[in-house]
Amino acid sequence: MSKVRVQIREANSEDISFIFSSWLKSFKTSKFAKSIGSNLYYSGHHILIENLLKRSKVLVACNSTDVGQIYGFGVGEMRDNVPIVHFIYVKHKFRKFKIGTALFEDLINKEEGEDYPASFFTHLTKSSDASCHLYNAIYYPHLAFEGFTLKKEEENAEQERVETPVSE
Repeated sequence: MSKVRVQIREANSEDISFIFSSWLKSFKTSKFAKSIGSNLYYSGHHILIENLLKRSKVLVACNSTDVGQIYGFGVGEMRDNVPIVHFIYVKHKFRKFKIGTALFEDLINKEEGEDYPASFFTHLTKSSDASCHLYNAIYYPHLAFEGFTLKKEEENAEQERVETPVSE
């Protein structure tokens, strides 16, 4: 197995379509999502990902000499000093290079030589299920939905204006 030169960087606007596409396609095959009809899954989960990206740290693992060549990404946040990892994705041909581990460690702010702190993950996949005991992580999907609504922000704001009584 040859060595892959990896740089982990903050995601930028050019990465977003890759992140949406990879996350949606990859998670659709999970135990959670495979029984959900495609229209409902893609529309609802797209909104969920949109909300998670707004409030989370989004990291991209890429080629260190060509930052446009993406190997994978990770999305997570800290809440009350507890790491919550929403999703980590690594392209199939790069999965044996510990790129997912590097993304996970950056998302949870793990220092070299430290034990893994207790953390949560919100999307159960074969990889996350197999890795949770290694990383001291607990599957808790409800953390992905904090503040989540199926309505877009503009629709929510409009609804609040309509429902809020005006003082006289």
